[in-house]
Amino acid sequence: MSQKDWFASWFNTSFYHDLYAKRNDEEAQAFIDALSAFFKWDNDVKILDACCGSGRHALYLESKGYQVFGLDLSDNNIRQAQSLSLYPQRWAIADVRDFELPSAVDYALNLFTSFGYFETDEDHIAMLCNINRNLKGGGFLVLDFLNVNRVAASLKEEEMVKGSLADYYLTRSIQSNRIIKQIKFLAEDVEHIYEERVMAYSSDDIMKLLSLSGFQVMATWGDYHGAAMNVNASRCIFIAQKIH
Repeated sequence: MSQKDWFASWFNTSFYHDLYAKRNDEEAQAFIDALSAFFKWDNDVKILDACCGSGRHALYLESKGYQVFGLDLSDNNIRQAQSLSLYPQRWAIADVRDFELPSAVDYALNLFTSFGYFETDEDHIAMLCNINRNLKGGGFLVLDFLNVNRVAASLKEEEMVKGSLADYYLTRSIQSNRIIKQIKFLAEDVEHIYEERVMAYSSDDIMKLLSLSGFQVMATWGDYHGAAMNVNASRCIFIAQKIH
């Protein structure tokens, strides 16, 4: 597995879903409810979930009556989302740097640190520019990223997580401006090793990338309920409007 495409291989395994089986659905739904209240969405709104995973946020949006489109590189993720959706045709396997929706959307979401996976700033700008192209004029992007300051201060260097398919041994480090999580486990007496690699972007770094991609940041949140962003915030959430 090359470092460049770690997300393409790891996210498509059953072990990935097993390791993260206990993600907090209530937290995700509370975030969506907070965004809905902030934007005052009505049922005519069209929303893209870019890097949607298996649809944790997008399926909840769908249940609230919004027209939602989900894109993800993992075919396993998309198949799982389609199996739970009333509109399977609205989900597609796609690279966020190169996709085209049937029609432009009002809002795009990129949630739960689904950003920073590529090796260069240019690739991240390509991703943001492509999202921009698929937004209506004046449309909004919500980008939800980790707080690198908080991660660095509270990094748990070693951890073991028991799953249904395996016991996962995790090591974490920050190297060359990347947050790296190595995942080791045995399955059928074979050792598997995967890495998750995320750019250690600061809030200023992301604001610069958004500006270079045709967005203006209109608001920032520090958590999933709309608190102020600061150095100790749990998240770095950017609400950015398409300006060109």
